[in-house]
Amino acid sequence: EDARYYFQKDLETPLEKMNEKLKEIVFQEKLGTLYDKVERIKKISERLCEDLKLPESFTQKVLEAASICKADIASKVVYEFPELQGVMGRIYAMREGINEEIATAIEDHYSEEPQTVIGSILGIADRIDTIVGNFAIGNVPTSSKDPYGLKNKADAIFRIIRKNEWDISLEELLTFASSLVGYRLSEELETFFAGRFYQFLVNELGISFDVARAVNHLWKRPLRGILSAEALQEISEKPEFQDLFVGFERVHNITKNHDSVRFDGALFEKEEEKKLMNKFYEVKEKVLKALERLNYREALQYLIELKPYIDEYFDNVFVMVKRDDLRVNRLGFLKNIDELFMMVGDMTYLVKRSQV
Repeated sequence: EDARYYFQKDLETPLEKMNEKLKEIVFQEKLGTLYDKVERIKKISERLCEDLKLPESFTQKVLEAASICKADIASKVVYEFPELQGVMGRIYAMREGINEEIATAIEDHYSEEPQTVIGSILGIADRIDTIVGNFAIGNVPTSSKDPYGLKNKADAIFRIIRKNEWDISLEELLTFASSLVGYRLSEELETFFAGRFYQFLVNELGISFDVARAVNHLWKRPLRGILSAEALQEISEKPEFQDLFVGFERVHNITKNHDSVRFDGALFEKEEEKKLMNKFYEVKEKVLKALERLNYREALQYLIELKPYIDEYFDNVFVMVKRDDLRVNRLGFLKNIDELFMMVGDMTYLVKRSQV
C-alpha cells in the first residue's frame, strides 16, 4: 500500500524537477551534492562521446540520459526502497513519454554489464567520477577495506570497454575527470588501475600471470592491452616464439637504463648493424599498420622476423664500447626496437617459460 502511495505521489513530479532536488542531497562529503555529480557525469559522457567519434544526434541522447540518470534518487519510492534506484528512473521516464533508449539507459548504467551503448557510456562516466572523486579526497582502497566498492567499479569499466570493443584512452579520461574535482592524475590512481587491470586479465579473462604482467603497462588503453594479452597467451606456448622472447630480452636488458631513441645510421660500422636497421624499418611499418587495425597476432608474426637479425647483431657487434658516440648511438638504435616490442608487451616476463 505504501509503495503504491509513494509511486502515485512521485508521478506528480517530473524527472527534471526531481533532478533539481538532488541539489539538496549530498553525494559524499567534500564531493558536493548528487546534482554536482550528475553535472560531472554529463561532462565525462560528452568527452567519451567525442573520443568514440559518435554523431552529434546520438551524443545529445547520451547527454539527455545523463542529465536525469540519478533523478529518481530524489523520489519517494527510491527513498523508501533504495534497491529500486535506476528501475524507478526508467519507469518514470517511460511514463513521461521520454525516448525508450534514454529511459532504458537510466536503469542500464548501474549494471555491471550494461546492454545498451548509452548505458555503457553513462556506466563508465559514473564509475570514473566516483573513483577519481574518492582518490581526490583520500578515500583510497586497501587490500582489506574498500567501502565504496572502487575495485568493482574499475573492473566494470574494463568489462564495458571490452564488451563494446572501444579503443579509448582510459588515462586521458581519468585526467579529464580529475580536473573536474580539482585533482591531477596521481601515481596512486595509476597504480590502482594498473593493479585492477592485472586482476581483470587474470580473474575474468583467464590470462596467465606472466602474460598479464607483460601487458600490464598497456592498461591506459585497455582494449589494446586485452587484445595483446589474448594474442600473447595464444602464441607464448609456441616454440618459435620462445626464441623471439629471448631476442627481445637481450635488447631490453641492454637498453633499460637508456632513455633516448636518437641514433645516426651513418655511424654504424658493422654490416650487421645496417642489416638490422633496414629490417627494423621494414618490420616497424608492418607492425604499426597491424596495430592500427588492432591485429596483435599479425604484429607478433612480423616481430618474429627480427629474431635472426637480432642474434646476428649481438654475435658480431659489441654495444658497450668505450667510445661514447658509438655506444650512445648503438643504444639509441636498440631502444627503438625495444619500444616497438613494448607496444605489444614486455616479453622479459615470458622468457622464463622457455627456460623451464
